[in-house]
Amino acid sequence: MLCCEILQGVKPFACQELLHRFGKRVSILPGDDPETIFLRYQGDLHELLRLRTIVAVYLVQHFPVPRARALLGQQHFQSLLRQIETVRRLYPVHIFTSFRVSAAGEDSSTFARIKAEISQATGLTFDPPSRSGPGASTTWRARSTRPSPLS
Repeated sequence: MLCCEILQGVKPFACQELLHRFGKRVSILPGDDPETIFLRYQGDLHELLRLRTIVAVYLVQHFPVPRARALLGQQHFQSLLRQIETVRRLYPVHIFTSFRVSAAGEDSSTFARIKAEISQATGLTFDPPSRSGPGASTTWRARSTRPSPLS
């Protein structure tokens, strides 16, 4: 599954672009968020990088775990690393030098260990996101398929 981030007011045009460009290879999932499109896609991920109405594309993977600590288990952690590698292969070597985590509990000792393990396994350094203020909300967006436009 993929999550596309879009600008508010662009959703109808983004959906139209997705359907026009990919036809039956894309299935747009229902959702009310005006800045997000969830979809299933069959095809080369490189093609997603050419979309004009999409700000960012994220690979989405659900982990059926009761606690974040379970992400350190061999099966889940290897799956996470495969997704990171999938995104890294879309770009020239060394374009990604860091990563971010945005999730509930991201400042916990468990997430500190997860970040350290990701860093050790990938060679990427953890780059904490800047906060707009105390209690800034967080969402889980695993890995963008595009480098941040401001990085």
